[in-house]
Amino acid sequence: MAEKQNKQTPTVHMSAASLYARYGLAGGICASYAHTVLVPIDVVKTRLQVTSGEYSGMMDAIRKISKKEGYSALTLGLAPTTVGYILQGACKFGFFEFFKHTAVTQLGAETAQRNSYGVYVASSTLAETIASIVLCPFEALRIRNVARPDYAKNMFSGFSRMYADEGFNGYYKGLGLLLAKQLPYTVTQLTVFSQLNDLAYDQLFQRTKKTKNEMSTVSQLSISLCCGVVAGVASAIASHPADTLLSRINMEAKKQIYAGVGAKQKTSNWQATKQIVGELGFMGLWKGLGTRCFMVGTLSAGMFLIYDSVKVLCGLPTSSGVGKKSH
Repeated sequence: MAEKQNKQTPTVHMSAASLYARYGLAGGICASYAHTVLVPIDVVKTRLQVTSGEYSGMMDAIRKISKKEGYSALTLGLAPTTVGYILQGACKFGFFEFFKHTAVTQLGAETAQRNSYGVYVASSTLAETIASIVLCPFEALRIRNVARPDYAKNMFSGFSRMYADEGFNGYYKGLGLLLAKQLPYTVTQLTVFSQLNDLAYDQLFQRTKKTKNEMSTVSQLSISLCCGVVAGVASAIASHPADTLLSRINMEAKKQIYAGVGAKQKTSNWQATKQIVGELGFMGLWKGLGTRCFMVGTLSAGMFLIYDSVKVLCGLPTSSGVGKKSH
């Protein structure tokens, strides 16, 4: 029975460069598509975070933004979101797979399986650190565009304005908070997804005696979709306070610029963070959580579905646990 469970489906042999390029391609497509489609919801979420008392909730924000600024206001930050998450997704998923495979190679399949939780956490932490460094300038511009619709005409002029106003530091002013948001988000998302994925195939094998390789592609993708929903909600909750702080600190930086505050007078990230936490209080850090859970749950489900679908089209198997050849 164990031999049947661990039987591996023949795969196309490819170089490491080709393999991880395909993972990166799948990751870039899924992350960019999922985030781009949900830009209107993200605009509303950001507005709820950076304003106080202006909107009573998600639907009220949509109605007021559309009426006051037009429906196009719900697509603010579209360009930096699309491009930023192509690069972020490619790094996030490509390096996650790379570090997982490296762990299996270094530790051996059985040891990696016994320590799968640690492998997932370590792999996702390293992958997201790289991905966040790449994403940070795009995320900073997106938040400025949403908070101030007239900030820039396009992505290129936006980056030029950020550099002119704040220097190179403007691109990475929120990197610490971005990591504080993205690391809990990604580590929770990928770890929960991977653990649920493992559990689902283990349970199905025990009940039906069918390995993953004996299941249809549609069934495998359905499991990816369901696991993605749970992973998305969990990651939204884990990262929401930092997400709120990131939105507010970029908003405060922009206010200082328009007020003509000199570089020496600008508050540091740490000072700004303490000030914002003091103003919002503990409960204020969770503003917009319901909207974000809906957004990220939907995003995550679609993202993993697209990720595994593109992998299949690229000749790769759907997501599997470390050290597991059938699932």
